[in-house]
Amino acid sequence: MSKSFKKIINQLLELKVFRSNPSLSQIDLEYAGEEVLTQGKPSQQEPCQYLDEKERQNYLLVGKMDHNNDYKLYYKSNGKLADTSNFNGKMGLSYAAYAIDKFGRMYINEHISSHNKNDKNNFFFHSSFLSGQAGVCFGMCVIKNGKIEFIDNRSGHYKPTTQHLKNAIERLMPYFSPSAKVYCQQEAPKEDSSEEIFLGDFFHEESEDYSISEFLARF
Repeated sequence: MSKSFKKIINQLLELKVFRSNPSLSQIDLEYAGEEVLTQGKPSQQEPCQYLDEKERQNYLLVGKMDHNNDYKLYYKSNGKLADTSNFNGKMGLSYAAYAIDKFGRMYINEHISSHNKNDKNNFFFHSSFLSGQAGVCFGMCVIKNGKIEFIDNRSGHYKPTTQHLKNAIERLMPYFSPSAKVYCQQEAPKEDSSEEIFLGDFFHEESEDYSISEFLARF
């Protein structure tokens, strides 16, 4: 592959030319008064960071082809390979929170809450990335040496559906390692539509991980 052609491919990847999908994951109404209405300021009950457009760039990943013609994820701000090995969040070591905005751009950071930080002014949730705005999908991921090893849709603030996770995976296909796993938190069936049910009650845990191909075939 010529250097000029590879350069064009990398430029397109950096611009994130993804198909737009109108089905976005919205923030759970449970958090509307607590975070969305703070207009970017910390909430009183559970202070968290809300990033503006400039701050968001520090967490933005872009895809590039390396010298071995392998697609990998890099930080746009400094060009370093994305790797979550030193991250520590609600799911333990190596797990990062991620968000994919409506343009298909992916952001990652440690999920910082009372589980792993004592500083009440330094919480970082899924809603922090886009300041409570909607996105393609939100959840947790593991990235090693620029390749995604694990991804799910576990976000208490957004509760993305199976379809949201599928949309995310389809956009990120070149960046998964061959052994990558998917964990899907599915919507629980609603038994009686006449009863009032909290949004969180629509979700339950799946008991197994899937390969990328297994997940796409099943769902």
